[in-house]
Amino acid sequence: MKKRENTYKIVLGVVFLLGLLFLLSFIAYRIYLSRHVAVIVSEGTYSNQYKSPVLNTKNTYKSVLGKLNNNAIDKSGSFIETLPILMYHYIETPSATTTMKGLYLEPNIFENQLQTLEKNNYKTLFMSEAAKDIRTGHKLDKKNIVLTFDDGYEDFYTEAFPLLKKYNMKGTVYVIINGLDKKGYLTKAQVKEMAASGVVEIGSHTFNHPDLRILKKKDAKFEIQASKKILEQISGKPIYTFAYPFGYYKPEFFSELSEAGYEAAVTVKPGSKQSFNEIWLLTRLRPDNREGEVFINWIKRWEK
Repeated sequence: MKKRENTYKIVLGVVFLLGLLFLLSFIAYRIYLSRHVAVIVSEGTYSNQYKSPVLNTKNTYKSVLGKLNNNAIDKSGSFIETLPILMYHYIETPSATTTMKGLYLEPNIFENQLQTLEKNNYKTLFMSEAAKDIRTGHKLDKKNIVLTFDDGYEDFYTEAFPLLKKYNMKGTVYVIINGLDKKGYLTKAQVKEMAASGVVEIGSHTFNHPDLRILKKKDAKFEIQASKKILEQISGKPIYTFAYPFGYYKPEFFSELSEAGYEAAVTVKPGSKQSFNEIWLLTRLRPDNREGEVFINWIKRWEK
């Protein structure tokens, strides 16, 4: 009987100790969580690679959680912003023999898209302006949108530029250095004129538009850095953003872009969620030939 009683006491003692350990662990976890969140909220978290603040807010933990649906936070602590970045190539009527009709947009349809954005109170940003907001954690307006144009074709100057001026909307054109002054592409004089207009920003699309993944490191570095320096000399303006040719990239390019002085890079990956943690992999959307309500409802679907 006494032996059974001792066993019962031992079991009770073990259960009590396990319960106490669980309680202490739970308390320690809650203390850690509250301190960790306090650090995020009051000081901002930092990217180990870039040492840049990605969250600056006075909000309490509760209010931060309350905003997750509209302004979520990724695993690095960086705000995820909803920002549609539209991607265009040719703004002209394609010839009957062209094999790349998907890259073309009729000028009248492009104008309709600008009219629709204006009617719905959208505000266009240069890509560098959007990048700055994403980097600093500044909350973007729900009506912000970015218009980007790849390759630097001549029709950007003859068709898109006049329409951007007409509607006072901003566009960022990504220029290939080796295309300048060649048939079908922008001239250096046009680049300089547009850069001074207030409605066009110049971005780099490399020197030769190669697949950067297959180049030697020194050659990829040349494509990234030389194109920036030359465009700055031609335009008389700083070049802040970069577009990967064909959308191809390797993570090792990120340090090269940062070293060259770029603030962000855009891909061809579809999406509208942007964050500091993905500042070298910003996503874009192809508007194609959508017009009016179809166009604006398509944008709104990406804003959800």
